[in-house]
Parts: sequence; structure tokens; C-alpha cells
Amino acid sequence: MDALDTRSALSFVLSVSVFMMMVCVGLSLSVEHFRALTRRSKPLWVGLGCQLLVAPACGFAVAWLYRDRPDIALGVVLLVAAPGGAVANGIVQFARARVDVSVALTTLNGLLCMVLTPLIAGLGFAMFSDGSDALQLQPWRTVQKIVLLVVLPVTLGMLLRAQLKAGSDLMRLAHDGAAALVVVILAVVFVSIFDHLAARWLDNLPAALLLCALMLGSSHAAAAVAGLDPPLRFTISIEASIHNVPIVVLMADQLLHRPELAGLAVVYVPVIAVLALSWAFARRHASASRSTGAPSQL
Repeated sequence: MDALDTRSALSFVLSVSVFMMMVCVGLSLSVEHFRALTRRSKPLWVGLGCQLLVAPACGFAVAWLYRDRPDIALGVVLLVAAPGGAVANGIVQFARARVDVSVALTTLNGLLCMVLTPLIAGLGFAMFSDGSDALQLQPWRTVQKIVLLVVLPVTLGMLLRAQLKAGSDLMRLAHDGAAALVVVILAVVFVSIFDHLAARWLDNLPAALLLCALMLGSSHAAAAVAGLDPPLRFTISIEASIHNVPIVVLMADQLLHRPELAGLAVVYVPVIAVLALSWAFARRHASASRSTGAPSQL
């Protein structure tokens, strides 16, 4: 199999894996999650502000610092332009924070991304591209991909949930399936950009660390300024900081034909996982110990 056939095969596996993962996400959602959007207006608006304004602003700040390294700067832009990741819901649940708000934000942000992802990415490309090539995310083609690989499979998953009378076994299957497919997707990415990533892992790591710290800290501060309680601050920080890496990979590989731009996103995965899970462990421990001491403000 030559290099072109290998690339085509990897792209096909990537697309199928993303589709199936989003079906699993849809299995964990119901119409009630959409109704919840109308009942929690203040946390919802603050959360959306952090997702759509604060996180991209943090990304553009990091991209500006790396403006002499277009591969890193544009990788950061792609990451912050992508919608939120469903894994945030699981982290919020583990931390005993506001799962209802987390799911509502993930759902609404996933719908808005059809319009906002091309706009944010296009602005970032215009600002940070080195001008050596006409790098742009075509809005209509991007919307088509998002509909095909996000909206359609999530809707299919929700319909299956309604037909199957979802119970705990189905939810466990959905979560386990989504987690397994994320591993498959990341494995495909590692194979497709291994040479680039091996040579530049340490180049991407400081940018990934800075981006994660800025997104977590800035969104938490914004939620605090808005007067939200600690569980909501945590929830909004996680939602604003965790992005859908498979969608980033898809945009880099199939829309831009620059798979190396996914290198930053691949390095970002373990960084955000360590930071978010460490914070979640601290919150969970504080929640379990609350009956024996002073209230925690984590």
C-alpha cells in the first residue's frame, strides 16, 4: 500500500470513528437536556460567553506569542475554534459539580459551532498564517462536515435512546463506547502525524500548557465575577477549556489537508486531562469531606 492509499485509509477510519463516537454522545442526551437550556439562563449565558469569547481570546493570545511558528499558532486557532468536548460532562459529574449545566452548554455550543467554528478559525488564519499558502476553512464545506459528523450522528443517537428506553446499561455503553473511540481516533492521529509530532512534541508542550492554564483560569475568574457559586465556576471552567479534539483532527486532515496542524491538539489532550482531573479530584475530595470541616471554595 503506497503513502496515498495509507492516507486515504486513515482518513476513512477517522471519519467513521468520529461518526460513531458522536452517536454514543447522542445516546447520553434527551429532549429534556434541550428544555433545560430555558431554565438556567444566567449560568448558561456566562458559560457561553466563556466558551465563545474567553476561550478564543486565550487561544489568540497564545497564537500571537507563537506567531513566528505558524504550525503551532494555527494549531491553537483550530483547537479554540472547535466546539466543546462531551468528555467535559464526565469530568463535571466525577467532580460532583453541575452536570445539568454542563450538558446544556455542550449541547448548545455544539449547535452554534456550525456557524462560529468557520468564523473563529477564519479570523485566526487571517491573523496568524505566514502567507505561504492560501489556508482557509471554507464555511459551507465546514458546515457540511459538522452536520454530517456531529449533528446527524448526535440526532441518531438521541432517536435510538428514545426508542430503546434508555437505562443505566445503555448509558454505560454510550460512555464506554465514546471513550474507546476517542482512543481509536487519537491512535489514527498519532500514526498519521508521527514524524511531525516526534520531532516537535517539546515545541508544542509549552503552548499547550499555557493555553490550558489560561482557559481554565480566565473562565473561572469570569464566572466568579458574574457571581456564580463554586460548583458553577468549576463547571464553566471545564466546559470552556475542553474542546472536541476529534473535530480538530478532522478539520486539519480533511478540510485543510494539513494533518500536522493537529499536533498541538494531540499534545493538548494529556495536558488538559491532567489539569482537569487533578482539579476534579480535589473538588470530589472536598465534597466528601465537607461534613467534617469548613466549606470548600474550589
